Amino acid sequence: MLGQVRQRKCGKLQISDIHASEQTVIRLYRQARSEYEDKYFAVLMLEGNQSVEQDDEIVTLQPGDFAIYYAMRPHHLQLGQSWREIVVSIPRSTLNELVVGREHRTACPIPTAQGVGSVMRGFLEQMSSQIRHVSEEEMLQLSDTAISLIAMALGNLQRNDVSQSRMKALTLMRVKRPSVREPARP
Repeated sequence: MLGQVRQRKCGKLQISDIHASEQTVIRLYRQARSEYEDKYFAVLMLEGNQSVEQDDEIVTLQPGDFAIYYAMRPHHLQLGQSWREIVVSIPRSTLNELVVGREHRTACPIPTAQGVGSVMRGFLEQMSSQIRHVSEEEMLQLSDTAISLIAMALGNLQRNDVSQSRMKALTLMRVKRPSVREPARP
């Protein structure tokens, strides 16, 4: 088996550019229980193909395709003969704060041909190509942007979640706002 990995960790994100030969990854429940792995893996296929299976859902990724899976739950990955992908590792709690119901949408394809998905795809490709040429502070800012773009792309799958998130934010603002009381009358 041949392989090459370029990666960088910064803040809440780790980005890896992986190029390797054919392989299979099978993660069983008892193997995926470490706090260290309480993250989502967001996968952007660049070359070859990959099948991602989790929660009775299967998605086959071709170059340009994007999907996400949860590291702590069982999953099965089948990678083609020669493949290359960008994998963004994001803590589950970070992404769940941004996208309501994210934990129930694993192994689903995310469109990257246009709109926010296309912007995200281009950003991740450029970020990956420059990870050795940016400072820690720049990388931290790029990481925040990458997480936001991934969350926005995922939000396109769940339009009702965006309105639910806004509703929660408005409710929180109302609760935190000091109440205006009328002065007591003599």
